Amino acid sequence: MIFNHEKFINAVKSIHVKPEESQSYESIPDSEVRKKLDEFINYGKNPRFSKALDEICKNLVGRTMFRVLMTKMQTEEKRMHIIPYEDNGSRYMEYVVYINLSFYDASGTGIPSRQYYYIDDEKHEIKTKLKSLAGSIFHEFCHGLHHVSETYIPKKKNVLCLDDTPLGDVWNKDEELRTITCFNNDPICDHCFDLCQSILKKQSFRPRYSHGGWHGKDDSEKRSCLLLHLPHSQEFMDGWREYMI
Repeated sequence: MIFNHEKFINAVKSIHVKPEESQSYESIPDSEVRKKLDEFINYGKNPRFSKALDEICKNLVGRTMFRVLMTKMQTEEKRMHIIPYEDNGSRYMEYVVYINLSFYDASGTGIPSRQYYYIDDEKHEIKTKLKSLAGSIFHEFCHGLHHVSETYIPKKKNVLCLDDTPLGDVWNKDEELRTITCFNNDPICDHCFDLCQSILKKQSFRPRYSHGGWHGKDDSEKRSCLLLHLPHSQEFMDGWREYMI
């Protein structure tokens, strides 16, 4: 598989970079993104966060996301923060990414009890894929980008993922659908990030399906529900293909 770098960058600029921001965006060299992050993000010199940021910046989608985010915040006095916390999962709120490090092993791989779902097209089954610390941090900073660009979609403004609907059951809210898939043709998303990761690591690409995950006692019921709602989600699942050559 070959990722179409040129199409991706052109799409990012057309969606995220305003004409008045173009000069600032271009002033951040692609090769300098990781170095500049240490001025932009306060992560308490945590070596696990540092390693995850290294991994994100090796990925075109990840470092471009940070490049756009830094562009938009150059005129602000605020910095982004990554903070370890003990609550469930990870989240973004007001310039802060919160991560529960206990859900990842020393290599940054999600522990077996914390898995995402994906679709096995050949067997038409819902299966699980391991989370990663880098992937989770990327995901939360995507929310940060939407927040800073004032394009974040609060649940009360859902158009597609309404309560008690198939898309609401699977994706929870429009903001998560956008952050995970290429909804609205936005290629800064989990699917494109994971696609680039799979190419870099020479692994199979397994696009995440649904906002929920981590199997448990009701796992078979969850999988049946996701499979039942797949026809409603399918049109949002293949946007990443636009960025393949």
